[in-house]
Amino acid sequence: MKPWILVFRVKKAALGGMMPRGLKRDIGSTLRVEASYAANLSGVRLVGFEVLVKEEEFYHITRVIRILEARHGLSLFEFSAKNAAESNAGISIKIGSKPTLNVA
Repeated sequence: MKPWILVFRVKKAALGGMMPRGLKRDIGSTLRVEASYAANLSGVRLVGFEVLVKEEEFYHITRVIRILEARHGLSLFEFSAKNAAESNAGISIKIGSKPTLNVA
């Protein structure tokens, strides 16, 4: 299994606090979540998840992303593989080519 990072931008219409209500439960029931994060970056609410994915599950993951976007008012911000060197460093959210925010 390979670790992947999913980061979503929370739209204003989403209910709840930093983490929209029910999102952790929904994503945890369909994916193997290692950690979850919530951050506010210059007024933009972001939620991130570290998930473990097998190669053959990749198509399933893209369907789950579309469902989560529609159900919770999210927009996909980043979906990338996590390097082994970054395994304990939390999530590094990138804008362009440089890491902008480290969430531990």
